Amino acid sequence: KRETCVVTKNNDKWGIVSTDGNATILVPFIYDDMTWFVCPVVGVKKEGKYGYIRPDGNLITPIEYDGIQFFDKGIFWRGAPSYSRFERDGKYGVIDYDGNYTPEHFDEIIVEDTDGALKARIGDQIAYITKEGNLDIDECDAWYVYQEI
Repeated sequence: KRETCVVTKNNDKWGIVSTDGNATILVPFIYDDMTWFVCPVVGVKKEGKYGYIRPDGNLITPIEYDGIQFFDKGIFWRGAPSYSRFERDGKYGVIDYDGNYTPEHFDEIIVEDTDGALKARIGDQIAYITKEGNLDIDECDAWYVYQEI
């Protein structure tokens, strides 16, 4: 049985509760901010820093980034964007719907509607981002925004 849940606020803190009729607390109300439920990746803010958790409260990334942004490009699954960008000290990384993420070493993340692949810039080099977080000029190795469902 799959448990459903919802992001909610209590006493100025955010958490996640089940929608099973009992409102069981799945993620304690400890976050200063939280993205609306973006299954299975939820962006959170705590003490001025950002990170990503699962709806059960398990950390995907450390909560140490300066900012996060979910993109609305690509196919949506139950209203969820297929990836998000995070930033620390002026450098960017990307996390996908499954919780896979790159190091934050890109100067810019670029999304083009024409081919649906993620591109990034490091210095003067612009190329496709691979799942390993590298740049590659070969589109065949690109990490695609458009995910099949």
